[in-house]
Amino acid sequence: MPGGAATMRIALISSSPLILAGLRAGLEQLAQCEFVLSSRSVVDAQRLGYGQADVLIVDCGSEPAAALPPDFDDGGPAVVLLVDDQAAFDAADWLERGVSILPRDASLDLVAAAARAAAAGLVTSSRTLIAQAVRFARMGAPPANGGGCPAAHTAGATGAGPDGAGPAQPRDCRVTACFRAHGKIP
Repeated sequence: MPGGAATMRIALISSSPLILAGLRAGLEQLAQCEFVLSSRSVVDAQRLGYGQADVLIVDCGSEPAAALPPDFDDGGPAVVLLVDDQAAFDAADWLERGVSILPRDASLDLVAAAARAAAAGLVTSSRTLIAQAVRFARMGAPPANGGGCPAAHTAGATGAGPDGAGPAQPRDCRVTACFRAHGKIP
């Protein structure tokens, strides 16, 4: 919110008209905000310049991977994702990108607080999602000897992964660490 303005400009994004209407009605009662855009997708909102919003509130349900396009502009508005609990594994990736995350069933008070915090430049989440993100990040953390990601050791000099598809990504490392921790792979 430039210049400490009291009114927060919000763009709401959801594939569900019912959720869009509920978020709008609830947030209008809780927070001093101006709704500048409602859209069914971030890509559509991006084409419209996000309506010059300070904050995007994106209901992504069970599809968090599709919520933000890979080329999402970090210079755009702050983002609050509303995700189903099963999406918690991706929380570390989203938090690393500077995206705030709340469970989809978070109260409107929490959504409003997260939007205000995001507009001020803070990244927020629920305790549960933060704990899960930290837990998965620890499992994928490089060994103390600086050895890096276990999946990266199979990459060889070219940086290609074991199937030649490309270098191992941080999430690949966390998945590999999780399977190793549970004895699913050697």
